[in-house]
Amino acid sequence: MTTLALSARSKRTLASGIATVALLLIIALFPWAGVGTPSSVVPPLTPTVITSAEVGPLLASGLVAQPVSHVVLTHLPAEVNTLPAGYGNGCHAGAAAVSAPACVFGDLQSHYSVFLLGDSHAEEWFPALLADALQYHWRLTDLTKSACPSVDPATVTMFNGAVYPQCSTWNRYVEHRMAMARPQLVITTSVFNARGIVHRTGLTKFLEAAHHDAATVVLLGDTPFPGYDVPSCLVAHVRNVADCAFSASAAVPAAVQRLLGQIASSTATPLVPTASWLCATRCPVVVDQTLLYRDNSHPTVAAVTALRGLLAASLHHADPALPYAG
Repeated sequence: MTTLALSARSKRTLASGIATVALLLIIALFPWAGVGTPSSVVPPLTPTVITSAEVGPLLASGLVAQPVSHVVLTHLPAEVNTLPAGYGNGCHAGAAAVSAPACVFGDLQSHYSVFLLGDSHAEEWFPALLADALQYHWRLTDLTKSACPSVDPATVTMFNGAVYPQCSTWNRYVEHRMAMARPQLVITTSVFNARGIVHRTGLTKFLEAAHHDAATVVLLGDTPFPGYDVPSCLVAHVRNVADCAFSASAAVPAAVQRLLGQIASSTATPLVPTASWLCATRCPVVVDQTLLYRDNSHPTVAAVTALRGLLAASLHHADPALPYAG
């Protein structure tokens, strides 16, 4: 099985490719350097877990197979500044918002309806889901909100250290939209790894409500949390990109994974552990020509697009009725 740039050969390839970059070119390309970044189903398991072994390699083989052959870092400015569409169209709601536009994409006439719910770590998957919605004729609704996990509206959530009532109001709004639409598939996730916090009761109740309104509900495990600004690290370690790789044990806390597994089991919700697509014991930050993280927390659009097939296959395992030809 092809793995994600974890072999010694792959690391040497990446390091030698990065070493060809002239420091003067990097400074020109990154005026912000030094001051921060601009901003299967496996039956019957308990919990039901969809593993990368069931659906394919860690990243699309076409991405991993090509060696570094030119200046990787010349792509970084565009990759860092490319955000999922929800940031610009109001579908990834800001902190003050308590409702959103229709936010329906893909085939608007389709009878197969998909809801994407959660915070920015749900929105990060939107580019991959939109591409599949267009190709396979899904009706995709994007309702995500900054720093607002998908939890029961009675759950107290925090934003910048303060109580976040807009999140509770938002989640009531989302539950109403779900109840009205009765989607075939609900996909949700949140920033679990970065915070090390899972609202056990709140998430459990939210998943139970979603199961009432949707035919299938899937909980995506959170993506790895580097904990530092990855593009800035690459600029500082231009001669050895491997220095910016990070430990999976810290970036994907075991206690969080156990709790998510328990919640998934108790609600009969398929769990997709997406971090295993990006890490083994170590987590690389560049694969061939692709930057994997745009800041200290979020995968790039390019990385998520490379994972598109893996995500769609996982969702199809959870609901074989999902239109998909992979």
